[in-house]
Amino acid sequence: MHPIMQTERRKYDRFQLELPAQIEPCQATGANHDNGGITQDISCSGAYILSSSPLTLGTSVALTLFIPLENLGFSSGSYSSFRCKGKIVRQDPSGMAVQFHQTSRIKGCTGACRPKASAGPSLQ
Repeated sequence: MHPIMQTERRKYDRFQLELPAQIEPCQATGANHDNGGITQDISCSGAYILSSSPLTLGTSVALTLFIPLENLGFSSGSYSSFRCKGKIVRQDPSGMAVQFHQTSRIKGCTGACRPKASAGPSLQ
């Protein structure tokens, strides 16, 4: 028997990075949501958030990521934040995947956010 091969569909590289996150539905849902989580991984186009109360698939959200500044010489507990909007595109008991809206994509100066060579058509 041959193992089932899955085609990699991600357009951007994904990096394991644990950042505190606050996630809020853009519209009131009436559900009790703890609003907190930790990123498991992140790319230029989205992130997976570990959460004890994942939101429903398709929910529009506002996401705030808190970036610790201790390693840059700031005092312990110093953070910067990145706020963006997105949509829940996958949900499971451990958390949820957020796809950033086009205007909220993370842009990097090192080339880390360039599309993978094998993803989609050439952008020439």
